[in-house]
Amino acid sequence: MKSFKNYIALLGLSMVIFSCDHEENIVPEQEINSLQIVAIDEEGLNISLLAQKPLEVGFNEMTLSIKNENDNPISGQGDIVPMMDMSTMKHSCPIEFPAGMELINGHISFNTVFVMPSGDMGSWSLNISVGDKIIELPIEVAQPDQSRMASLVSSSEDNETKYFICLLDPLKPEVGQNDLQVAIFKKQSMMEWPAVENLEIKLTPWMPSMDHGSPNNINPAHVKDGHYMGKVNFTMTGTWQINLMLKKKEIELGETYFEINF
Repeated sequence: MKSFKNYIALLGLSMVIFSCDHEENIVPEQEINSLQIVAIDEEGLNISLLAQKPLEVGFNEMTLSIKNENDNPISGQGDIVPMMDMSTMKHSCPIEFPAGMELINGHISFNTVFVMPSGDMGSWSLNISVGDKIIELPIEVAQPDQSRMASLVSSSEDNETKYFICLLDPLKPEVGQNDLQVAIFKKQSMMEWPAVENLEIKLTPWMPSMDHGSPNNINPAHVKDGHYMGKVNFTMTGTWQINLMLKKKEIELGETYFEINF
């Protein structure tokens, strides 16, 4: 999963364009996902939600396509708020806009970390604001067979803090050294789920069936907006645990792991 790397590439491209001698503002195009999840016509707008894959608990890369009733792309600012309605309460979840919140050719790309599936406990929707219009787009979020999101509650701080850790890379692990990328967020309130940028992470790969770890790993370090990048080394195929210890100012907040089988 390369959303954060694409963000860095777009940032570099925008700097190059800015340095050129052009009077008009040129905005880099966003990467458009291709799988249509759901589409609706409401308030004179045609809205399509596109993604890389069906939506699931964890990190999801998505694009909204918004056109008017004449099939012309909408421009201007857009805003998206994911909401889980649990009947007796509502809450949001982490969301990020790597390329900004401007609609470019009728598209706005964003990443959302769904923290629970749709089902008996509640239902998800996206509250979309465009101009003076607010549209609710119902969506379905499934529980994946193999989770790429973990959570932990730290009681080592002044108040208990719940952290959500998403594994972005390696998406297709192989024997040898792999890029490792995780994104970390915390639940600050029912509506605020900010990225966490000030952690240290200790990485320990482990292969339970063979009772050994691996050398040549690099602990993930913060890059930008709660994304941490490092290296994980797999010495053979099989089932591995990627163990992560989260620390803040030398205080251990807690440990979690992801299981990878290849």
